[in-house]
This record gives sequence, structure tokens and C-alpha cells, in this order.
Amino acid sequence: MRELETMLPDLKAQRHSSGLANDMYEAAEDWRNAGNYIINANTRVDYQARAFSERCLVDALQASLLVKPTEEQARYARLLRLGAEIVQALQATPSPRDGHLGVLRILREQFGFIEQDCGFYVTKERPTGLRYSSGQVFLELEYASASSLSCEFGSESQSQECFWIEDLLYINKDKRYKSIPGALSLNTADEVEAWFRFVAEIFRERGKQVLLNEPGIFERLKAAQSKRDEEFVRECEGR
Repeated sequence: MRELETMLPDLKAQRHSSGLANDMYEAAEDWRNAGNYIINANTRVDYQARAFSERCLVDALQASLLVKPTEEQARYARLLRLGAEIVQALQATPSPRDGHLGVLRILREQFGFIEQDCGFYVTKERPTGLRYSSGQVFLELEYASASSLSCEFGSESQSQECFWIEDLLYINKDKRYKSIPGALSLNTADEVEAWFRFVAEIFRERGKQVLLNEPGIFERLKAAQSKRDEEFVRECEGR
């Protein structure tokens, strides 16, 4: 890492001299950040996925250098070796089994009922969250700083349309939709557990129509989302 840090000023100074020089500088910054994740034991990082990404970057830059003059190849040879070393270090770094602040364990415990009762299964796992699917409906749960990012769901056939727990509460005439916090402060495992326990309770109480993909449910949710937006605009104008 120290050697990579010492190379960055010169790489930055030369970055505008060519497209390759800029790519090399950006790669060096990227590898410095990846190395810091390892040093700081960042539990949010999917180290194996990051290793694959960085391996692709190293390979692409090496391929670009093959058609360059020998002098240019020599200039960046050490940088690419350092990039390859970062890839190896990422590959050797395991992500925590239970996820960041235990979020994976918490999600499995709180949302096990959608697997047992509704036929959902995990389609994607990362240190900060899980994506569930029943084949017709998806539910994405994520450690995040905003409630809208921590829980998204929708129809697999229209996955570009996402809904939030406020929408679910709204169509059920549950006034709690007004009290869902926009920002989340999840700094401990207890806070993560409390939040996702609350989200799971909403799905147990109000989410059966969604989880079982009842006909027309997503059209109703889309209409509810529009009404909530109109309500929010009226409230802002009235202040």
C-alpha cells in the first residue's frame, strides 16, 4: 500500500497526457481504496466480487499495454504488478459470514417466514443484504442509510418498478405510512435488528397480497404511490 501511495502523485500529474495515463491513475486510486478496505476490515465489502472486478481491470490494462511502445510498458509494469497483488489480497479476505453488523443473520431470522410460507428463495447475497424472489415477486433488503433503500419490492416481470413499505401501509389504510423515517441510523447490530424486525412485522401483517402475488396488487400499489406523492406535494405547499 505504501508503494502504491507514493506512485499516486506522479500518476495524477500525468493523467491528462493520454487516455491510458488517465486509466492508470484511476486504477491506482481504485486499488488504493480496495487496499484500505482490507486494512480497515470493512465489513460492508464483498471481497470476492471486488477481487473479480479488479482482476478484470488488471487484465484490461495489461491488454491495452501490449500495443504500446516498450518504454510505456515498462513505465506501468510495476503498477500492474501491485494491482495483481491487491487482487490476491482481496481473494484471501473473507467477508463476515453474518454480514455487516450481523445483517444477514438478522434477515434470515426475521424473513424466514417468506421462504417457509410463500415460496421465496435467496437469489443474491452480499455483506449488506439479501435479494429474495418467488419467481413472480422480488424483495430486496439492504443495510442502508435510507428506509427506501433498505426495503424495495415489486413484480419480477416489471423489476424497474419498485415499491416501499410506505406504499404497503398506504393501500392497507395503515396510518403508520406517515411515520416511516426517511433516514436511518443503524450503527449497531441491535439497531439493525430492531429496524428489520419492524419491516418483517409489516410484511407479516400487511404483505400477504404482495408476497402471494394476488392479481392486481401491483397496479394498486402503483396508484397508491401516485396518491402518496400528490399528498406529499399538497402538504409541502400547505406549510
